[in-house]
Amino acid sequence: MASLTLVEENDYDKLVLGNTQLDRLCLIDKAVGKIAHGQVLALDISTGKLVNYDPAVEGAKGVFTVYTGQTLADVPTADFIGTTACFGTRVDKSKLVGIELTTDFEGQHKLYLAGILLEEVK
Repeated sequence: MASLTLVEENDYDKLVLGNTQLDRLCLIDKAVGKIAHGQVLALDISTGKLVNYDPAVEGAKGVFTVYTGQTLADVPTADFIGTTACFGTRVDKSKLVGIELTTDFEGQHKLYLAGILLEEVK
């Protein structure tokens, strides 16, 4: 069983600025390895599981959501259910992991289409 690093409520509030609904639970593929709070995830349509977003990898290029759960300190040994951002969630874009916002405009657009609104917090 993977060990969890607790996300303090203040850290959660730093990523999620507001949402219209509660986070949703999704099946995350164990292949994601150590997953960080704020990790951008894609849907692998061949398995129906969430994987780390990677625009260069087939099956991992379709941005789907953002992981809002606790950071996993260990690599999971099995697929697991994790909390993810739902449609209408506003996030601090500087807290996202796994997406290069200065060059990956398609990824940003897909987040927008998924209802994840990126905001800059100063």
